[in-house]
Amino acid sequence: ALHWACVSVDKPRPSARYGHTANLIGSLFVVFGGQLGDNFFDDTWSFDIRGEKAAWSLIEPKDGISPPARTGHVSVTFEETIYIIGGTDGQYHYDDTWCFDLQAKQWTELKCTGISPAPREGYACALVGDTIYIFGGRGVDGKGLDGLSALKIS
Repeated sequence: ALHWACVSVDKPRPSARYGHTANLIGSLFVVFGGQLGDNFFDDTWSFDIRGEKAAWSLIEPKDGISPPARTGHVSVTFEETIYIIGGTDGQYHYDDTWCFDLQAKQWTELKCTGISPAPREGYACALVGDTIYIFGGRGVDGKGLDGLSALKIS
C-alpha cells in the first residue's frame, strides 16, 4: 500500500516556498529557488535522504555565484549535474540556462546556440537521453505558450 509519512527535520532548513525545483543527485535531494509571496529565492539546499540524521544543508556556491532569484523555472539532472532553465523573478522572465556541479559547488551560466525558446515561467520539461525538452508555460505578456523546444546537453 502507498503510505505518506512526515519527515521531522530541525532548523536550519529552507523557508516555505513554491515554484522551486527539486532534483536528486545520488542520495541528495537538492532544492533551488522558488518564491513566497513577493520574496524570490536564489538559494540552493540539499537533504541527504540516506543520511544518519534528517538535516538540510545550505549549499554555499563557489565564488558566491548563483542564478538570479526565480520561480517557475524547470530543472533536470544529467550525469550528476543539475540544469535549470528560465523562470521569473516577478519583474523579468528569463531564457537563460544554468548548470550546477554539486562536487565543485559551482553554478555556471551556459551559452547555448541555436534559436532559444522565448522567456517563460510555469512550464514543464523532460529529459530524454541527453536532450531536455520543454513545453508550454506563460510568456512575458502573460499568455500561454505552445512551443516545444529541445536542448542537447552533451
